[in-house]
Amino acid sequence: MSRMILGLVGGIGCGKSLAAGEFVGLGAGLIDADEIGHELLYDSAVAERIRSYFGESVFVEAGGVCVVNRAELAGVVFKQNEQGVAGLKYLNSILHPQIAEKINQKIQYLSQNNYNIIILDAPLLIETGFDRIVDKIIFVDATRENRVARILKRNWTEGDLNLREASQLPIEKKRQLADFIIHNNKTIKDTQKQIATLWKKITQT
Repeated sequence: MSRMILGLVGGIGCGKSLAAGEFVGLGAGLIDADEIGHELLYDSAVAERIRSYFGESVFVEAGGVCVVNRAELAGVVFKQNEQGVAGLKYLNSILHPQIAEKINQKIQYLSQNNYNIIILDAPLLIETGFDRIVDKIIFVDATRENRVARILKRNWTEGDLNLREASQLPIEKKRQLADFIIHNNKTIKDTQKQIATLWKKITQT
């Protein structure tokens, strides 16, 4: 089969990481946009631009080195006020072009290593325009109740969930744009079965 890039989206706490892991287990290559973004925060040039805008308050000492404190940074940029909106816009202007470049590099690498199916796990897939490079979109669905229960296990609050989702495309819109939907509300085995069925459908296309 020819190479296919699948974009993985969903609400916070929907279980995208679980789905991504299952696809990898079936033989897909994975590109995690969040992971790329986190790695970029350790880049000295990126860190300096963050420092110049947000100041020292979003940095913490770790192993004798000052690094970006992701929790503190998130606390600033996800506030629903003028400062938060402007901060998030600035942060995205730094990170997204570099994330896009690294995504393209990883697509080339995985393609050269014979991965016919590539999963692009990007929470802001549609908002950033990364959906233009995927062939199909998979939406991982979960009820609000289940998503809240999952984020509480991360030591988040429901307020944290609301603030972050306010900066994203509405969940219903993501669902409407999806080519495939995985329902992650029951058992892990149930979700695995759905993914296995979808994998068979995709690979036999």
